[in-house]
Amino acid sequence: KAIESAAGLIRHVHVSENDRGTPGRGQVRWEENFRALRKIGYDGWLVIESFSRLNPDFASSIHVWRDFAASAESVYEDGLRFIREQWEGTK
Repeated sequence: KAIESAAGLIRHVHVSENDRGTPGRGQVRWEENFRALRKIGYDGWLVIESFSRLNPDFASSIHVWRDFAASAESVYEDGLRFIREQWEGTK
């Protein structure tokens, strides 16, 4: 409902898990979100937003105390695969 009510305002979507890890490995109800984006005709960017411990000072300031993935590459490789599968599955 939130996506539908903001239809005319959404220009950029951050795809972020509830724990800021790899999309698809948390508790976000992605199928509902992607279906709602399709319903409003969204055709903009879908950007992965994930946190890591690569910068120890920043990680400490936002209380990231563990790694969410085996590597930075796995976040975007697995995340992109997940986003594509979800997006295609909502056609």
